[in-house]
Amino acid sequence: MSLGAWGSNVEFNDGDQASVELDYTLDFSGTIGGKDGVGLSVGGVYYTYPGAANRLNYDYFEAYISASYDVSIVSTTIGLNFSPDYFGNSGDFFYPFVDVSIPLGKYLDLSAHGGFNSITDEAAFAQRDYWDYGVSIGANIAGVDFSFGYTDTDLTEANCDSTLCGSLVVSVSKSF
Repeated sequence: MSLGAWGSNVEFNDGDQASVELDYTLDFSGTIGGKDGVGLSVGGVYYTYPGAANRLNYDYFEAYISASYDVSIVSTTIGLNFSPDYFGNSGDFFYPFVDVSIPLGKYLDLSAHGGFNSITDEAAFAQRDYWDYGVSIGANIAGVDFSFGYTDTDLTEANCDSTLCGSLVVSVSKSF
């Protein structure tokens, strides 16, 4: 079991006061079939936007389940996220995804991701269903994870904002 918290600045350009996203995670993970078996993870994330007006219904809960398998030269994960009342009161949300990671020597990994965002009430979410994908290179140095990558979607420029399309992503993380 693990607990987590994550935060970031946000700007929805909607005239509201929400400028921060804070997420809280509860995860149960394990392996079936010994240390070289299939990894399973199930949990949930509660997304909050302090300062947002209650009428906007920004806060929501999302559950997830995933399975992973590592065969030394490649590791894969498939999963599904689901929310019964997604961001902005936009109804059911389904997100099936797949991740692949290939070790490049002792310290580097090349990773790829693809997922499909399916939203019941596209009008309330102000976005159609869409694919997202990304590629990154990462390293763990002294217990700290570093990653540099690129993410994008199949949305047209007219339907895109800077958080969804064509973004370079740099991350540094540490787990305790």
